[in-house]
Amino acid sequence: MNDIENNRVKAETALIEQIKARIAFHANEHRQTYEVGKGVMDYLARDLLADFRAAGGVLLPVKPNGTVYVIHRRRVMSATVMFVGAGADGLTSFSVLRGRLGTTAWSSMQFTENDIGQTVFLTAEDAQAKLEEGGDHE
Repeated sequence: MNDIENNRVKAETALIEQIKARIAFHANEHRQTYEVGKGVMDYLARDLLADFRAAGGVLLPVKPNGTVYVIHRRRVMSATVMFVGAGADGLTSFSVLRGRLGTTAWSSMQFTENDIGQTVFLTAEDAQAKLEEGGDHE
């Protein structure tokens, strides 16, 4: 499985756990206990996620105003996510701002989810490891 698929699986797994927690919370909200058979919660959460996707919902790999790490000129640099969008093909693209606005020391960069794990990373440690691995990342 490639990095993009791994990121999607991790995001879906985390969302399924959040859905299950929300269902359990609301089931017990009025001090009424509803027994949910073993495994039923997993199927329910997956069905809800499938309905979300069928309605055009997209799980974003990055969040607006979040931080990502970019390999630029053989250095790891932090950048702020400014925009995230999904095309009709479901491919997520996002733009980041590197540097400080209001000065001449900033630039905007655009990426797609395919760039995650290659040139842009969700953690500084992953970016540093890829940089040390060597190769062309720009």
